[in-house]
Amino acid sequence: AGIALGTLHTGRKSPGPVLLAGWEDVACAIMAPRSGKTTAVAIPAILSAPGPVVATSNKADLLITADVRKERTGATVHVFDPQQLAHTPQGLWWNPLAGVTTVEAAERLAGHFLATMPGEKQRIWGQSATELLGGLILAAALDAHPLPQVYEWLVNEHATAPPSILTGHGFTEVAASLKGMSRLAEETRSSVYFTARAATACLRNPQIMAWVTPTHGVPEFDADRFIGTRETLYLLSKDSGGSAAPLVAALA
Repeated sequence: AGIALGTLHTGRKSPGPVLLAGWEDVACAIMAPRSGKTTAVAIPAILSAPGPVVATSNKADLLITADVRKERTGATVHVFDPQQLAHTPQGLWWNPLAGVTTVEAAERLAGHFLATMPGEKQRIWGQSATELLGGLILAAALDAHPLPQVYEWLVNEHATAPPSILTGHGFTEVAASLKGMSRLAEETRSSVYFTARAATACLRNPQIMAWVTPTHGVPEFDADRFIGTRETLYLLSKDSGGSAAPLVAALA
């Protein structure tokens, strides 16, 4: 059982057996435009999956499977569409800071944002910006702030709250790192902060932030519970207007 890779060509007139990838294998299909990536690969994989499904796309095409998945599994279908590719009404919100209690987790989340930056900026300022953004993310998570608070701190290059929060929770080295950032030469400091702000541009978009902050009447998405179900999660984003791609990558 698994995803169909194709028919094995044996050189005989009759077709050979169908080759299947196991459910735990990784497959990468590199195909030309309009050659069937969605219809021949993605849709069959989504509809035949025996457990939960996470499907990401920069178009609304995969949503064609939503009703069939719901009918076959009897389980909830979720759509994370902060940039309104499919004009989906908001049916969930997800907290990217939930469970961020370590430096590693904070910098992993920061890395998703920095990955959207052009290669040159990443090469020069990427490590420092990741260190800065990771420290601010950790401070926000430890003090139960929503994600937009991180951008507010990035705008203020001399914010004192993050080091204070980190020190109070025992992360003295991370606090010292943030204090050191604020004492850098103005040109260097501004470049690091600018890189971090550019990478987190989506955090100043209220439409996107509504999907990652508590929203009245909208249930919170629980990833830990999701993986034990047969539910389906569609993650949509596009590369424009402060793309939500870092949030999609983090949720995935």
